[in-house]
This record gives sequence, C-alpha cells and structure tokens, in this order.
Amino acid sequence: MSWIRPVSRSFVTTLVAMLLTIGLAGGAFAQSMSPSPEPDTGATTTTLEGNEWQLAQISQEGVLTAVPDDAVPTMTLQDGEVSGFAGCNSYFGSYESSDGSLAFGALASSMMACPEPAGTLESVYLASFGLVAGYSLEDTTLTLVDDVGTALLVFNLPDATIVQGAWIVTSYADATGAPVDVGGESDLTAAFLPDGTITGSTGCNRFAGTYAASDGSLEIGPLLSTLASCGDELLDAQATAYLDPLAASTGAALVDEGLQLSDADGAVTVTFVAAAIPSYLGDWLVTGFNNGAEAVVSPIEGSMLTGNFGPDGTVNGSTGCNSYFGP
Repeated sequence: MSWIRPVSRSFVTTLVAMLLTIGLAGGAFAQSMSPSPEPDTGATTTTLEGNEWQLAQISQEGVLTAVPDDAVPTMTLQDGEVSGFAGCNSYFGSYESSDGSLAFGALASSMMACPEPAGTLESVYLASFGLVAGYSLEDTTLTLVDDVGTALLVFNLPDATIVQGAWIVTSYADATGAPVDVGGESDLTAAFLPDGTITGSTGCNRFAGTYAASDGSLEIGPLLSTLASCGDELLDAQATAYLDPLAASTGAALVDEGLQLSDADGAVTVTFVAAAIPSYLGDWLVTGFNNGAEAVVSPIEGSMLTGNFGPDGTVNGSTGCNSYFGP
C-alpha cells in the first residue's frame, strides 16, 4: 500500500541542485545520517527530458538553416508532455519516447498574430513535430529526425542550463595548475541553482555566492564561506585550494565524465560528476498514515497533510491546520 504520493515530479529540477547540502558541516544528526547513494559516473549528464532546449537549426525545404537570434523557439519534454515557445506563441501537447524513437501528438498553441519572418518560422517549426520519428543526443545537442533519419530540428542547451544541477568534485587545479584528485576523506560539492546562485561544501564548511553563464562564458562569485575549523590542517587548506580555482572559472563544458570548468586561458580548473538523487526528496501529499492502532487510515476529507523531505536532513510540512518541522 502506498502511503504517500508526489504532489509534482517537477520539484526534482530544483531539488537536484539542493542535494549538495548533504554532508555539509552540521551537528551530530548530520553526522549520523546514512550516506547518500554513490553517483553514477557512467551516466551521461544531458538527458532528453527535464531541459529547456533552444532551437539552433530548422529544416526548411530540406535544408537546415540557422534560427535568428531575436525569436528562438524552445522545447521542454517532461513526463509525456511537451511545451515551449514557438517564436511568438506558446505551445503544448504530448509525446511518446522509447529507445531512440520519438513521436508527438497533436499540438495546441496560443493564437497571437506573428509578424514576419517569425510567423513563417513558427509555422514550419510547429509543423515539423508531426514528422518527427526519432532523435539523437550528443553532448548538449539534440537532433529530431524523420522516419528516414533526416534532421528536422536541431536544439542546443543554453550555457546556464549546462552547469545547473548538483555536482561532486573529482579534481581541482592547485596553485601551479596541476590537477589534484579528491580523495574519499571529504566531499567537495557545488550546486548551480536556476536562480543564479551557487552553493556547496568545501569538505567541512559551506559556501555560497552567485554565478552567470551566457554566450560560452561563465562568471562565478564572489563566494562566501563559513569558517569552522575542520580539525585537520589538510582539510582546512583544501577549502581555499578548491574555492580559488572554482572562482577563477570562466568557461564550462559537458564531458563524458560530467562537468568541466576552465579558466580564461583554457586550463581546467575543476571537474565534477553528477550527484545522485535520493528518490524520497521533495514535497509529498499524505494519502494514508498509521493511526497508532496498527491501521492505516486516510486523512479527514478536505484536509491536506504534507511532508517535505529536505536534502539537509530536515522535514517540514502541514498537519492540516498546523505546521511542523524537525530532523
């Protein structure tokens, strides 16, 4: 019997970035938590679903042409639903995907009149979805193809989307530029949030700041960090050794192993792998609970019992008329 069900699966996009607060400096409870799952370092970082893709090229009369910068269509695929911006109108519909195949159902859109050339681009763009039969995904490029493999629509991920998410450091550059592999004694992390903030752990302290990513460039900082003693000189020194190259990063790219940052000279500053996501994180709506007499009962009709399991080891929610929180 399922006792709880998710309110929305969309919370994962935000919570994946928050995951990196696990293992940060804290009290005895944080130290007693079970370790988070090991990251899957073999998985590709970019996925078909959950990203806002920006159209880069479109097939018009059989020829792929670049999309003008002033009206860039977008596409987001999530849980069988497609939505986005077509050039001057919003659109939505359904899709099915399996083993490289992809098919769209009928699309609906808003009906605002479009000036040229945006009107023609939008018409061709929306009509192309009816011809899509499959896709290919390479790094940050998504290509939708017809039933004979001809490219119809080519999408890219914007720079800010590339870095967004929760990451675990695998190496960072020292003062000489040489890579330092991170051992298992502490967790160095970074979470790039959609609102332009970055947070994470230096091993035993937390840090936070801002970032901006656009047109192939990346700017991080200033970064602020807590200053608790780690009880180990090497761990204390590691905090500065990690944050300095992180703040000096001016470029980002997805590689087979994960995310790679680089400085203005192109030298690698920090490398990451994607963090694993515990499935229980997020906002949940209670559909049943134990009444203390070894029976599962439903909430009173009209009431709403909720629980939010945070990545920092805390839980909060509503009992129907009161709020609660705790570890």
